[in-house]
Amino acid sequence: AYPTASAQLAARVVGDLFGIPCKTVPNFLSLTLTPSNQIIHPARYWAIFKDYDGKKVYDRASLPAKLYADFDELSAEELAKLDN
Repeated sequence: AYPTASAQLAARVVGDLFGIPCKTVPNFLSLTLTPSNQIIHPARYWAIFKDYDGKKVYDRASLPAKLYADFDELSAEELAKLDN
């Protein structure tokens, strides 16, 4: 875990890097209740399983190895639609 004393500095650095305000939150629960947490998974899974017809069987090799690290353009487009 990172020291909480560094939270404000980290927020300023991230804000400067991305050019957007970055605010700290009091605990992890605050992050889990944000709307972005609830829309990222449907967007990602829809992009992965969009061709599912109720019969298709997916083998492990055809699925992304990492859910987030392999986030593709289609997933990002669907996420943007849900966010708007």
